[in-house]
Amino acid sequence: MFLEWFTETAMFNLFIESKLRHDSPQTLFEHKIMEHSIQLVRNSQLILRNSKVLGKKIKTIGDKLREMNVFS
Repeated sequence: MFLEWFTETAMFNLFIESKLRHDSPQTLFEHKIMEHSIQLVRNSQLILRNSKVLGKKIKTIGDKLREMNVFS
């Protein structure tokens, strides 16, 4: 009910127009969204890098166990 009313108001039209114009100043909310998005990308890059290192260590441990004939 509220959403239907809101979409018909001049305030909603102003909101949409400001979002369509890219010259509108960035709100605090939008700024926080950008910060969060950047942090997610950085974290995913760290996870990927760490998983590659972990994968190499697991292979090394497996090789050592094979040398000790643990799997035979």
